[in-house]
Amino acid sequence: MNDDNPKFSVLIMDSGIGGMSIVKAVRTLNRTISLTYISDDDYFPYGTMDTQTLNDRLHTLVGQALERFDFDAVIIACNTASTVVLDTLRQTYTIPFIGVVPPIKTASELSKTRVIGLLATQATIQRRYIDDLIQEFASDCKVIRVGSPHLADQAERKVRGETVDTACFRDDLEPLRQQSDDLDVIVLGCTHYPYLQDELKAEFKPGIVWLDPALPVARHLLSVLNAPDNKSRSEHSGKQLQNNVAFFTGNQEHPEDLAAFLSDMGFSHTEYWTAL
Repeated sequence: MNDDNPKFSVLIMDSGIGGMSIVKAVRTLNRTISLTYISDDDYFPYGTMDTQTLNDRLHTLVGQALERFDFDAVIIACNTASTVVLDTLRQTYTIPFIGVVPPIKTASELSKTRVIGLLATQATIQRRYIDDLIQEFASDCKVIRVGSPHLADQAERKVRGETVDTACFRDDLEPLRQQSDDLDVIVLGCTHYPYLQDELKAEFKPGIVWLDPALPVARHLLSVLNAPDNKSRSEHSGKQLQNNVAFFTGNQEHPEDLAAFLSDMGFSHTEYWTAL
C-alpha cells in the first residue's frame, strides 16, 4: 500500500453496492484517497434500463455531483453504464472518467483449455463492445456468455444481512455447468458479483479461476491520478469537498448490517442524495 501520494478526491457511482468492490480495491492500494460513493438505488438495477434512460440518468447525477463537489476523477462502477455513458461524459467534462470492462484479455491469457465463461447482466452480454473484446483478445477461445437477472439483487441482499437464495440463480448458471469439464476461467462481468463468489464457487468444480475487474480498475485510477497532466488537490476550485461519505438516492432506511458493511468499506456516514 502506498500512502505517499497526494490526497485525491474520487467519486464512485453505481446503481447499488456493486461499486463497493472497487472501493475495497482502491483502499487496498491507497488509503489516502478520499472516496465519495453514490448508490443510485432508486434506479437499481442499471442492467435492465434502456440506453436512453440510463444515459440521461447518469448525466444528471454526474452533473449534480460535479456542480456540488470537487473531484479528481470519476469511476462509473457498472459495466453496462460504462458502455453507455463514458464517451459522452468524456466529451462533456474535462475530469477523467474511468469505466469497468470485463477482463476478457486477462481470461484469455490465463485459460489453458481456451474455454472461458462470462457471467454478467443480460444487458452487458448483448453489448457490441463484448463482441469487440472477444474478437480482439480471445478470438481463439470459446466464450460462454451467461446473463443473469438475479445475481445483482442477491448481492444486494447479502450485504444487508439477508439470506442468499442460490436456488433463484442456479438455473442461470446451467450453460456454464454444461461446459464445466473444459471451463477453467470465469469472468465476473458485474461489480456486484464478487460478493457472491463463495456461493458461485460452490456451484462449480474446484480449480476454476474467477476474475474480478475491481483491482485493475483501482490500478488504472492510481495511474490516472498520478499522471503529470492531472491537477493536484491544491489547484481545485474550492468547491465543497467530501470525505468518505456514501450517498443513496433511494430515501429508505438501511439495516444495521448495511451500516456495518459501509463502515468496513471506510465510509464514516451515509446521506440521502437530494436533487438540486
